[in-house]
Amino acid sequence: MGQKRTQLIGRAALFALCLGLAACARPLTENERQFAADVIGPTLDVDAVRIANGFAALPSAPAAPDLSDLYPVTSENTVTGLCARSAPEPRSGPPPGWALWNRVHFSREFYRADLALEWPRAARFPQALVLAHELVHVWQWQQRSLTGYRPMRAALESVINMDPYFYVPGADATFLKFGYEQQAALLEDYLCHTLYDPAAPRRAELRPLLAPYFPLDRLDAALGR
Repeated sequence: MGQKRTQLIGRAALFALCLGLAACARPLTENERQFAADVIGPTLDVDAVRIANGFAALPSAPAAPDLSDLYPVTSENTVTGLCARSAPEPRSGPPPGWALWNRVHFSREFYRADLALEWPRAARFPQALVLAHELVHVWQWQQRSLTGYRPMRAALESVINMDPYFYVPGADATFLKFGYEQQAALLEDYLCHTLYDPAAPRRAELRPLLAPYFPLDRLDAALGR
């Protein structure tokens, strides 16, 4: 009897936790849905995705749009070297975002009520890159029959590796042979180059790795690249 009661209490606590987390998250905005469609494509179930401001409760009414990190997508914004990932870098401080199942959590510093405001005419920096990276993790979870994704396995990458995001694309490399954080970094870097440094050789190098899984032609067309 005591064991059964403990199980019931545990299930009730888990249910309460799920309800609490649900209150801390919101669905994608229309701009974010468009961003997800252009970057991740139709294999992502956008209806299931939720965005959270850390673990804090969201305000009942959205604040006035913060435009300080919004940059028009034009050739004038090209910044050579901005997207370079040339050597492993030790981690420092908490990440700007993280994903668990269908939920993307942004740290309070990086969270916005609309992370893709005015997309594709403009993009937030670095929020657009963080959102793309974390949506890859949601995609990995939703497509786990293909990717083999497990949250615990993904978390271990950050424990084992000094820089789990660093990758070296070789001649025989394929997307699914990379680690989960590396896969997300590959798409994040492609988006970064497409936004800010489209002539960089790395963009062309990444394209064949990503093209079988993500709508790169659609992304390039949306951004006029």
